[in-house]
Amino acid sequence: MKIIYLLLLIFSFGFANPITLKEKLIKAHKGDYVVFEYNKIFSVVKVFDLDEKNLFLEEITVSKASLDTEINFKKWVEDGALNNSSWTIYKINLTDSKIEAAFSISRNCWINLINNESLVTGLMNLKLKELKNDERKKIGPAPQLGEFDTRALWNPEKILNSKKIKSAKFNAYRSIWPDDGSEFAMKIFDVYFDNSFSFPYFIEINNGHVSYMIKTIDSGSNLYSPIKSFPAKDPEIIEVKKNDTSLVLYLKNSQDLKSFNLFAIDISKDERTIHPLEHQIVIQNNLLLLEVDINFLNNILEKNHKYKLVVNTKFPKDIFIESKNILLWK
Repeated sequence: MKIIYLLLLIFSFGFANPITLKEKLIKAHKGDYVVFEYNKIFSVVKVFDLDEKNLFLEEITVSKASLDTEINFKKWVEDGALNNSSWTIYKINLTDSKIEAAFSISRNCWINLINNESLVTGLMNLKLKELKNDERKKIGPAPQLGEFDTRALWNPEKILNSKKIKSAKFNAYRSIWPDDGSEFAMKIFDVYFDNSFSFPYFIEINNGHVSYMIKTIDSGSNLYSPIKSFPAKDPEIIEVKKNDTSLVLYLKNSQDLKSFNLFAIDISKDERTIHPLEHQIVIQNNLLLLEVDINFLNNILEKNHKYKLVVNTKFPKDIFIESKNILLWK
């Protein structure tokens, strides 16, 4: 399990204050980072970029056995993260707190998130409650029955820029996963936050018998990635629909495109005829729709001819997008 999905567990949690991790990360800065250790794995999670609509998180994982004991993680990342086992950048929509896209730097490909959708959706809906002092973990053995509990509160270590911060204090929050049959069902999640930092410093997952702990071994700011920008997916025509009034093309990955030319290419003739198509642009959720008046098409297209639809855009770059299916005009 990648640590990013556990972070999404608390991404939109409601706190007693109320405060959410989303609100914390919105106030974060590009380059803020944390290094988690769990199950003999190190995971560097960094704010890759942030704007009004999206949060980009970069995660690099590496086996503990693959690195020197005295590793400087900031320098390791900036030098190219040698021997990493995975390197991924996630684009997270700040409106619904879901991962919109994930690109693997190590494999140079987009990651299919279909298998993670139910998990991510479940993580986003859990709520955390701030623990009172008498509910929190303490240092030392429990007092005898009837004795007053004078034990100090347990707090995780705070390590900032590879230096331990003495007497750091944390707020602790808890949530119980619903009984949904998943690997997390009915497990208790305790999450520790420092008020001055966006990421959690410690996560403990407990089923009442066994605890699974994720601890921070370093944190800081101004971590610069060798990756300069999040890759852009190529625009794609995902559907073409004809109704009584218009022909509609549905495009995804087209939010950054500014102006369009639309053509219908007659492929029924040996000599191809190209028809420019007047159209209206409509934004619908994350899709861009090109609508062409049906009367206009009836005047220029020939019945029972086959057409390939092509979209051309000049900005921010000159690209041609072809429809996957052939349009048979009737």
